[in-house]
Amino acid sequence: MHTWFARKYGIDELYEKTVIAFNAWWAKVCAILDEWVWGGAVMLVSYAVLGLSVLNRFFDELVINFGFDQGCDGVSCGGKLMSRLQDGRVQNYLRVIGVALTILMLILI
Repeated sequence: MHTWFARKYGIDELYEKTVIAFNAWWAKVCAILDEWVWGGAVMLVSYAVLGLSVLNRFFDELVINFGFDQGCDGVSCGGKLMSRLQDGRVQNYLRVIGVALTILMLILI
């Protein structure tokens, strides 16, 4: 009896063989899941986000910015032309009207 009581009714050995063994096995399973499954999923998502960011920057630089710059250049050139045509001088307006009437007369003849 004394030996059986000294071993605490075998509870420590039973606890070690069941609960501690299960916890050790489950810790290994969780470590493998964390390293391979979740770590791989996080790595895959991070590479996908990096790829999309490179694609987004390429699209932004070469399509949007380039198109906006070309549009601004066109508006600027058009503004310069219109500022030359509408400078407030009546002589220039009459000259344009005279040229337009001459072209119209040539077309009608």
